[in-house]
Amino acid sequence: DEHHRELMHYTTVNGLEGIVTSGCLWATHAAFLNDSDEIHHFIDGPFKKVVFAEVRKFCMEWAANNAQDPHMTEEKTREIAAEFLERWRASIVENLDFFVFSMSRPKTEAVAAHGLLSQWRGYGHDGGYAIVLDAAGLDQLLQVEGKFNLCTLSRGPVEYLDDPNVPEIDDVQRGIAGMLRGEMEDDVAIRFYRAITTLLWQHKHWGFEEECEERIVAAPPKKDVAEYAAKDGDKRQPKLPKTFVRGGLPVPYLELFAGLPCGPYRLPIKRVIVGPHRDQALRIGAVRWLLAANGYTGADVHGSAIPYLGR
Repeated sequence: DEHHRELMHYTTVNGLEGIVTSGCLWATHAAFLNDSDEIHHFIDGPFKKVVFAEVRKFCMEWAANNAQDPHMTEEKTREIAAEFLERWRASIVENLDFFVFSMSRPKTEAVAAHGLLSQWRGYGHDGGYAIVLDAAGLDQLLQVEGKFNLCTLSRGPVEYLDDPNVPEIDDVQRGIAGMLRGEMEDDVAIRFYRAITTLLWQHKHWGFEEECEERIVAAPPKKDVAEYAAKDGDKRQPKLPKTFVRGGLPVPYLELFAGLPCGPYRLPIKRVIVGPHRDQALRIGAVRWLLAANGYTGADVHGSAIPYLGR
């Protein structure tokens, strides 16, 4: 997108050092993100509306074809829809593990140059850093990352609408209608799966809208799915999650771009913004040394001009 050629990833000094020295981006399991109900916003919002509408339509057809079945009341219809919804929720939680690497699309030139105050506040007195990445360069890496067996690998913006008006909703509607009637054709099933696996991670609570989030999302296959694919001739290696400790809790993550044949310094880092801090000048010099020591000689480093010094 010509309007969003740069994407910003806010992080701590440890995150900055890890990204620069490893050449990898860590995608965290969705259950451990700041939004505790991450994937449920779509299920309890647009997906629920579509499910209830299609189940009601199906039940009305059933009643009409069965001499106005007296048992098919409005209350019974809602019970069937609620059960259908909960089965899908359980299936999604059990079968899909989304790993997310979050970035931000700067809305203005000022934000692109100096970052968001809300993000700097989030790092308190320890300050923070914004790694500015080239969007086109990320897409090139994602193409190569496709050598691994992943159910989903996508980059795109987050939607903060309660009822997103997107084409994928139509694919969801057709898929649910097909399942209810036992008439799920292959192309409908494929489009339904793609729509679900996109909208689940793309839908987020409106309270986070200021962040203008852009995401890279990866979903590795479960063990049995990977084994089935291998038997069916899929020679791609599955990408296995690892864990790091945060607050005494082991957090699952995926290493994106690890082991790709692109040389040791492959991330498209354009520049690093050092957040507001009393020692900002010293930090700018340290980050320049860190980048140069790891081969990012063309990346610029400057400090945010936002006058915030934390607590």
